[in-house]
Amino acid sequence: MRQSDEDHHMLVLIDEPYKGTVDDESAKRIYTFGKNSIAYSHALLCIATHVKKPIFLADETNGVFGNYHSVIREIFWGYFERLFKIQKGPALWWFEDEDKRGRFIDWIGAKSVILD
Repeated sequence: MRQSDEDHHMLVLIDEPYKGTVDDESAKRIYTFGKNSIAYSHALLCIATHVKKPIFLADETNGVFGNYHSVIREIFWGYFERLFKIQKGPALWWFEDEDKRGRFIDWIGAKSVILD
């Protein structure tokens, strides 16, 4: 990103930075990284994360950042469907509905066992 300029634009994709650290610590670091990345106006940055604090970057940067999520629908209790669509806004259910989040983690975990 430091090497981006008017003649050298960049697309930067980051998936789960600080994975394996405590959520509060990774949230703080991702948020700080996002705030610092605003200085690089010729870089388009996408950060995929499951922690909450970075969703506030959209409001706190006057729209420089935006929130989007992949649409996941619970078809019936504990069974989900990934729609492979991107929707504007954060996936608030992930942060606000711990029962649904738990069911989703159980569902995705069971699917990975089947695929192994």
